[in-house]
Amino acid sequence: MHKSTYKRMDYLVHYYETYLLNNQENVKVLDVGSYDVNGSYREIFNTSKYVYTGLDVCEGPNVSIVPKDPYGWDEIKDRSYDLVISGQAFEHIEFPWLTIKEIARVLRPSGFCIITAPNSMGEHKYPTDCYRYFSDGLAALAKWAGLKVLHVSVAGIPDIGVSEEWDHVANDAYLVAQKEPEAYLQIPQPFIYERRIQRDGSVKVTYRTLQDALDKVCKYGKDDRPIVLFGAGEIGKMWLIF
Repeated sequence: MHKSTYKRMDYLVHYYETYLLNNQENVKVLDVGSYDVNGSYREIFNTSKYVYTGLDVCEGPNVSIVPKDPYGWDEIKDRSYDLVISGQAFEHIEFPWLTIKEIARVLRPSGFCIITAPNSMGEHKYPTDCYRYFSDGLAALAKWAGLKVLHVSVAGIPDIGVSEEWDHVANDAYLVAQKEPEAYLQIPQPFIYERRIQRDGSVKVTYRTLQDALDKVCKYGKDDRPIVLFGAGEIGKMWLIF
């Protein structure tokens, strides 16, 4: 497990922690693909407020549940977990649309899932390597399972000035989604920037979406200072709505 994927998972879990706790005594967490090959996310949940369970297709370190059917977890009841995470596993899953359905099934109402998988990385079969993900691909899986997409990004960062530990050639894609009923609809975006490593080794920083860029800029246009807008078109229309 590379350091950047751990940092982002840790950041996102704590970013949404208030909504996860929601006055509960503890949060039940299921880690899909938890086998500890070269690290795991378990340390993120080493406090009394979390109850962590690891699931994988074979027995090994950090694995508590090995389902007989990798796409039908009869060992787990419906609505059993408050949070389901999965990191560096979805690229190895042959039929991820079945896995996301099981994640949705075992989530409690209003529960969250956080999924990450590489966007750009060399082949690494374990034992298979099937996919690379963009934001739209992860969002499509969530929608297929009836989950509300709260956030998607590729190599997302909370601020331009974060350290190089956030960077990795995998340029991991991230999904945060919620099961209905969607109790929390106005959660600010955790990452509004993306900082990707390009093929030539250079690093490019961009806003995650055009809307994120406009939202950021518009914060500086809400006083009496004059605004000069170059160009008309769609961007001009979007500015004028604020």
